[in-house]
Amino acid sequence: MTVAPLALLLCSFLPADAPAEAPEVSFDRWQSNIAKFESSVKKLGERDRELYAAGGPPEGAVLLAGSSSVRLWMEGDVEEDMAPIPVVARGYGGARYSDFAYFAERLFAPHLTPGEPGAHVAAIALFVANDITGAAKAKPTDQTPEGAAKYVRHIVATAHEMDADVPVVLISVTPTPSRWKAWPRINAFNEAMKQIAAEDDKVYYLDATEAYLNEDGTPNAELFRSDMLHQNDAGYAIWAEQLKAGLKPILNAKK
Repeated sequence: MTVAPLALLLCSFLPADAPAEAPEVSFDRWQSNIAKFESSVKKLGERDRELYAAGGPPEGAVLLAGSSSVRLWMEGDVEEDMAPIPVVARGYGGARYSDFAYFAERLFAPHLTPGEPGAHVAAIALFVANDITGAAKAKPTDQTPEGAAKYVRHIVATAHEMDADVPVVLISVTPTPSRWKAWPRINAFNEAMKQIAAEDDKVYYLDATEAYLNEDGTPNAELFRSDMLHQNDAGYAIWAEQLKAGLKPILNAKK
């Protein structure tokens, strides 16, 4: 399903008969990233243990997981910005879907696995933005849009193997000034995520692209920090508005 925030658009598709099996993916190429991020994922697990030891998240909470844009918001005002929707933010800097897929079961387990202490989250929202970077020509470490999409499918299948009913929201990769030359490939990846959502009634694609563009179709630099990659407070305010508008009907449908 596609969720267009603000001017909300929900497209209906035939329900899936059963959760899709996780596609075969290889992690061999990404072992250096996996090793590099092990300590970050371990720290997120420690946060989860503390959260559930204290009683867990509020009912109806959304697990917002992903890369540095989530991590920086996690260290800032995400709970206040996303109110009244409660969120559990879990991000690590530099994340790619190719390593997030490796860690997905560990990242989801405290929130989805039956028998774990605390309440299950009502939905998962994912934002990962580093599989495709740089200039117009792909770097050797870049994924193709199709290659990255395989890891997204693997992550979605992992979530649904743990909880077949949990909605998974795929958030569009933001158009940024620092990666604008790579936008055709990044946008192709966004379209691939949109297609994944079209194939599964438990998966949604939230397109927040337009909110970050000027009238001439270029990224609005006023919404980003000096690195022209990560959002500033103004950017997060827009993101919060977009996410809340997109998540509200998904969460209401679960009640």
